Amino acid sequence: MNPTSATASRDQMRRQLGEQGYLFLKGFLNRQEVIDFRGWVFEHLAEGGLLEPGTDFATGVSATTPTNKTWLDRKLMSLVRSTAYEGFCAQPRLSMFMDDFLCGLSYLHKRKIMRFTQAGTTTVTPAHYDLVYLRGGTSRIVTVWIPIGDTSVDMGGLAYLEGSHAIGA
Repeated sequence: MNPTSATASRDQMRRQLGEQGYLFLKGFLNRQEVIDFRGWVFEHLAEGGLLEPGTDFATGVSATTPTNKTWLDRKLMSLVRSTAYEGFCAQPRLSMFMDDFLCGLSYLHKRKIMRFTQAGTTTVTPAHYDLVYLRGGTSRIVTVWIPIGDTSVDMGGLAYLEGSHAIGA
């Protein structure tokens, strides 16, 4: 993915979004705040045995034992409904950027999703189109994907099909 400078003008960013279908604003959010949130998430996921015992929650070192998928799904659903998750998604830097980028008040979609894949598994989120996947909205939906830690290629971050934003337009 081609990075976008956070100092680019909003018109440049809108043009890039139209051409590429995405903006990649690496380092846009405060790194320590993201890592602190990561610690909060993994502290809650540790209850299900997902983390290597005795490790710092913020590092997110995965346990080697498989997790109970039903428990994990329920826990993730409770986390995304929490005030802390809502606050992270609506943090001032991101909210003000979205308002400016969209030329008006932005709206945080009611369907917020958190993805988690345990190391060593082949589980992935299948390919999808966000407008349909979110089950509602308009063509003005802008999806924000925020990794809550460094994501190497080996770990399998976000995959984007180049040019897919123009399919079906």
